[in-house]
Amino acid sequence: ELLQAALHGDPAALGEALRARACPDHVSKECLSPLLVASGSGRLDLVAELIVAGADKNMATGEDGRTPLLAAATCGHTKVARFLCEMAADVNKSMQDGLSPLVAAAMGGHLETVEYLCDVRAEVDRRTEKGATALCIA
Repeated sequence: ELLQAALHGDPAALGEALRARACPDHVSKECLSPLLVASGSGRLDLVAELIVAGADKNMATGEDGRTPLLAAATCGHTKVARFLCEMAADVNKSMQDGLSPLVAAAMGGHLETVEYLCDVRAEVDRRTEKGATALCIA
């Protein structure tokens, strides 16, 4: 299965599932998509393959609305964040509570990711529902 391949970081199984026409945007009952998992794991190879297969780079999953870019930023995976942005992921798409990729990267202390997101014009003054900005957190 595609999600299992992403969870295990298995490029061969991922490719096989995609060739068998598995839906790249399938969301599990745990609200996980293959792209969300691959992005949060920093697996640029899997992320690229899923995007090429048509995965929605801006798809928000779960009640909180987590996106692949937010997952990458939260974990400080700058190369994955860069790739997603180059593929036109929305750099300012926030979760339900207003948490943006930039704020998530700042919360995690991921300076390289913060710098990159600022370079691609992430909104530095965007606030979470609690009023926090990336600058307040950094």
